[in-house]
Amino acid sequence: MARRKSTVLYKDYHIKLRLKEGEDDDLLEWIASISAGQRAMAVKMALRSGGMELFASVNDESEEEDDLFDDFLV
Repeated sequence: MARRKSTVLYKDYHIKLRLKEGEDDDLLEWIASISAGQRAMAVKMALRSGGMELFASVNDESEEEDDLFDDFLV
């Protein structure tokens, strides 16, 4: 019996991440502890468990600064 064609739309993101030994040892150890086939799932879980809100607030602040700078360009 053939499998049904999926109707779910996927978006692929290819992210390159460079980590420094001595500075990012905790992340290097965490990534090394995850099998290659499980890394995408582990990264998604880590993103969902925290940190996204922090980045969003930093990004919002930088957009506000950009808006203030735009007033000088008029």
